[in-house]
Amino acid sequence: MTNYPIGILIYKFFCFSFFPLISNFYVIRKFKGKEDANRFIERKGIASIERPSGKLVWAHCASVGEIQSALPLINKLNKKIDANFLITTGTISSYQAIKNKIPKGVYHQYIPIDLNKYNKKFLNYWEPDLVLWFESELWPNILLLLQKRNIKHLIINARMSEKSFQKWKYFPRTLNKILSGFDLCIAQSREDSLKFKFFGTENVIDLVNIKYFSPKLNVDLDQLNLLTNLFKGRNVWLAASTHEGEESVVAEIHVNLSKKIPNLLTIIAPRHPNRKKSIERMLKSKKVEFTTRSEGNVPNTNTDIYLADSIGEMGLWYSICKIVFLGKSIIGKGGQNPIEPSLFGCAVICGNNVENFSEVVNDLLDVEGIIKVNSIEDIQNEVFMLLSNLSYADEIGIRAKNFVINQSRLIDKFFNTIMPEIAKCQIKLK
Repeated sequence: MTNYPIGILIYKFFCFSFFPLISNFYVIRKFKGKEDANRFIERKGIASIERPSGKLVWAHCASVGEIQSALPLINKLNKKIDANFLITTGTISSYQAIKNKIPKGVYHQYIPIDLNKYNKKFLNYWEPDLVLWFESELWPNILLLLQKRNIKHLIINARMSEKSFQKWKYFPRTLNKILSGFDLCIAQSREDSLKFKFFGTENVIDLVNIKYFSPKLNVDLDQLNLLTNLFKGRNVWLAASTHEGEESVVAEIHVNLSKKIPNLLTIIAPRHPNRKKSIERMLKSKKVEFTTRSEGNVPNTNTDIYLADSIGEMGLWYSICKIVFLGKSIIGKGGQNPIEPSLFGCAVICGNNVENFSEVVNDLLDVEGIIKVNSIEDIQNEVFMLLSNLSYADEIGIRAKNFVINQSRLIDKFFNTIMPEIAKCQIKLK
C-alpha cells in the first residue's frame, strides 16, 4: 500500500472511508431507474448466472458506444478461439443495445462498483484468463487487482480526451501505475498513443480505430419501402441522436428553411427516446405540424417534423435521409459516431464538440467526407446548400463511404496483433 502514488492512496482512502455512502449512492440510482433493479446484485460483485467451464475472456465496455464498437470484434474472436466471453458494462442502455445480439458462448454482467469488497467477489467467481479493456474508463481498484493477481489485460482502442490528459498531468505517477499493468495498449489514433506514452505506458501501438469495424446498421426493408413511397416529393433531412436543446434548434432551422425549400420534411431521431414528451411540448410551442413514430403514425403531406422516437431504427433513417446532422456536437459535448451514417453514403454535418470521435471526424475531413460547422447558423446554411445541391451531397457521402469501407479492411492487421497475446494465456484456436 505504501508504495502506491499519492493519487491512488487518496482514492483508496476515499473508497474505504466512504464505503457506505458510495454503496447507498448506487442504491439511490437503482430507485431512480438508473440501475437494473433486477440485476443489482451484479454491481456488488455477485454473479447472477453460472460461470461456464473452461477458458474465459472478460471484455469490459463502459457504455453504449464502447459495446457497439467492441461487439463485432468479440463475435469474431468467439469464432476464432476456444473460450467463453464475459462482457461487462456499466449502464442499462448498454445492455439494451446488445441483449438481442449476444451469440452463444458470450455472457453479460454489470461491472461491480469499484470497491474491493465487490471487485474481489467478482474476480474470485469469474477467474478470467484474459481481460480486454475497451477505450477510456479506468477504474483503479479493479485494475490494480488485475495487476496483483497477474491476470493479463490489454486495453483496446485506448483513447484519452484532451481534458483528461490535462487533468492527469497533475497525477502522472498515479496514471502510470494504473496503466503499467496493461500488457498491450492499442491506441485508437497516433494522437492518443502519444498521450499514453507521455505517462510512461509501455507496449503502446496505434493501428486503426475499431469503430471502423462496426457493421452496417440493420434496416427493415418493408418499412424502408413504405416510408420511401410516403416521402416521395418531399425534401427530407435528418437530425440524428439529438440531445436536450438540440431538438429546439432543429425545429427553428426547419421553420426558417421551409420558407425557402418547398415540401420540407425534417426527421428528428433523439438519442434518448424517453424524452418524447418534452420534445412534443417543445414542438407544439413552435406551432409546427408533427407526427410521432412510437404512436404508430406516419407523416402526411402536412407534416413538418417526424419525431422518430424509436429504438433500433437508425439504419432506416440513414437509408432514407442522405443529409444528416449528428447531434451532441453543437449544444452537447462528445459528438456521435459519424461512421454509421457514412456507411449509408450520407452527407454528414457535425459541430465542433466531437471529442469522442475527433480522430474519425478528422479522417473524414481529410477526404472531404464530412462537413464540420461552428454555429447553429452554419448548420442551417449547410443543410440549405445540400438540399439545393443533392449531387454534391451524394459526392460527400460517396467519399465518406469509400473511406470507411477501406478502413474496415484493416481488421486482419488488428487480429494479427492481439492473437499472440491470447496464445500466451494458453487459449487455443478453434
